[in-house]
Amino acid sequence: MPEAADDVASVGRSTSDVLASVDVAVVGGGPAGICAAVAASRLGAQTLLVERNGFLGGMATAGLVNPIYGFGYFEPGRQLVAGIAEEVVQHLRQIDGGTLGHRRREECGTCDSPEQCRASGISSLLPFEPEALKLAAYRLASDAGVELLHYCLADEAVVHDGHVRGVRVSSKNGRRLIRAAVTVDATGDGDVAASAGVPFEFGISPGRLVQPQSLMFRIAGVNHGADRLCFNVEPAVEGVSRFLLFRLPRAGEYVVNCDTGLFGLDPLEPRDLTKAHTRAMEAAFSLVGWMRENVEGCEQCHLVSTAPQLGVRESRRILGDYVLTKEDVLGLRKFPDGIARGCFPLDIHVLTDSPDAKNPLTPLPCGQYYEIPYRCLLPRDVEGLLIAGRCISGTHEAHASYRVMATCMALGQAAGTAAALAVSHHLTPRTLDAGLLRSTLREHGVLLD
Repeated sequence: MPEAADDVASVGRSTSDVLASVDVAVVGGGPAGICAAVAASRLGAQTLLVERNGFLGGMATAGLVNPIYGFGYFEPGRQLVAGIAEEVVQHLRQIDGGTLGHRRREECGTCDSPEQCRASGISSLLPFEPEALKLAAYRLASDAGVELLHYCLADEAVVHDGHVRGVRVSSKNGRRLIRAAVTVDATGDGDVAASAGVPFEFGISPGRLVQPQSLMFRIAGVNHGADRLCFNVEPAVEGVSRFLLFRLPRAGEYVVNCDTGLFGLDPLEPRDLTKAHTRAMEAAFSLVGWMRENVEGCEQCHLVSTAPQLGVRESRRILGDYVLTKEDVLGLRKFPDGIARGCFPLDIHVLTDSPDAKNPLTPLPCGQYYEIPYRCLLPRDVEGLLIAGRCISGTHEAHASYRVMATCMALGQAAGTAAALAVSHHLTPRTLDAGLLRSTLREHGVLLD
């Protein structure tokens, strides 16, 4: 168990306000947070996973983001990401209609040589049923002994003498304190780290522009069998000029991914999020009508649901002991403290509504990967805190690759493992030996050099 703070008054709460005292507190129950909590609990750490929604999955469930990219399943035996991320897949397989399993894009393997591959990193995809993932994630966490705390927003780090001692959470019942020896920020937006005063970057200069948001929506009644379909819209409908359909496990069901002209909005500002969500919802209804009239096989399609949560691709990037760069990604760099693999292309959605704006997608060489060092998970200026998921330390360009879900799950497992090891060895995460972390990850199914 972690030691109590030396001075309870220093964190501004009384002992009666303490909700829990644990070894590891993981904030955010998305793909990264799930894997972090499971990894920490399996290593013997008393682990609490805090999630604001009443279910797990984050962008995969609340955001309807589908499919999962980043496994690197080019062919059997060449999968690049495994560990707990692959266990999620196996749990989905045990649920009727949970997943179609690892799939290869139809065009994969049609190039003349690996050097000419234009689909590397996106040649593999994992379609899944979002409702099944909620159950799969719960089962995985429950089996590992993770304590779950839903309907709480952890919005403030408790910092004492430069050390994060836990977080404060807000709920219908007021504000409470969760004490933790180590805290993992898996919020996606880096909320805990930012509240602790850790420096961060936001978007790209000039203008602090970030990749636009999308509201995924689900349709049924589609007479197609392809895993992925892409269509251009001329003239644009509600700001949509191009959209993608991704197949779900049930016949005739797809999710739709499209940018809705949501440029220049701040994904941390409630007014901007409200504007984006309502505009994108209007576009979803209009786009379904357009599909009925213009897309073969969609004559009888209908809207099933829009995502409860707007899909945010990019917000804060917390600065850590190392900042992953575009050159690291495209150079397939490996690190002595590498703890996760990435293979997704540099996929930067257009940032402005300029007619000359393009959506650059730069793939890695076929079947290859880069590593993400442990130092990217160590936020500057504080101890007792780890970051996981898309908010890790990296540049705007590098982030465009590592932001996908399989990579985030690998980052989560690394963060949770590091947190548990730090607790058991009476260390801070920063003083933990990276060699011990890497060997422990390998023992638990993570693929590393």
